[in-house]
Amino acid sequence: LEQMADHLKEMELLRDPGNDSVCIILYLSRKPRAADRKAAVYLAAETEGKLRVFLSGSDFAMEGPFSDDPAANTILSMTIPGRPPLDLSWEAGGFCQVNHGQNLQLIQLVMEWVQPTPVMHILDLYCGMGNFSLKLAGSSGSVYGIESQGSAVRSARRNCAVNNILNTEFLKSEVQKGCEGLASAGKTFDAIVCDPPRQGMPGMAPLLGHLCRRQLVYVSCDPATLCRDLAALIENGFMVRKIQPVDMFPQTRHLETVTLLEKADDIYS
Repeated sequence: LEQMADHLKEMELLRDPGNDSVCIILYLSRKPRAADRKAAVYLAAETEGKLRVFLSGSDFAMEGPFSDDPAANTILSMTIPGRPPLDLSWEAGGFCQVNHGQNLQLIQLVMEWVQPTPVMHILDLYCGMGNFSLKLAGSSGSVYGIESQGSAVRSARRNCAVNNILNTEFLKSEVQKGCEGLASAGKTFDAIVCDPPRQGMPGMAPLLGHLCRRQLVYVSCDPATLCRDLAALIENGFMVRKIQPVDMFPQTRHLETVTLLEKADDIYS
């Protein structure tokens, strides 16, 4: 890595739970050169097939994997326990909760609070590779996911195919635009699950008030934007029923918070 040091902006290490290998993504400030690719091949060879190296940056498509294993690909995977267990995979560079044990706690909490039934239709916003969608689909009538990252949508569709889940649909779209389209079409959902990035869901509350018939589960990674969004949701017909923190990053200031909201008219009906 020494020869790339002057052009290396950051480095990301990803453990693949599926085969206990490691991916390393090197984010460069310029496009890769032949010497960079040669260095990546050398680095991978030093680990005897246990390391996949990728070169990425803001102005070029990710390259790789560079690996000593001829069967190496861009896919990472994990198994979600259950009856039946679910095999989930995603592409290197895509999003996955990094704490596998606490992610299972998140999934269990969302399932307990949504309580999906075969007659329920669920909207999963910022759905990623289907972290919540697949589990919810196993007990509900249908799940409709919206996600802006193309690789995540590909992964979500692939995960449903691998697990023979047929009652899901995924839309690649900026989430607010996708919700505007659903609202214009007169669509509503029994429950909505939201797992946005750190900036939260500014401006989304009126749309969610229109699309949601009963309950909304908000998974947040930033308490400040969560407080802002909860205030807006309350102004648009929701009431907070439960809040549960999940320590996704122990011994740090970062915190996941799961909040259950219900439509006010549904609570008093």
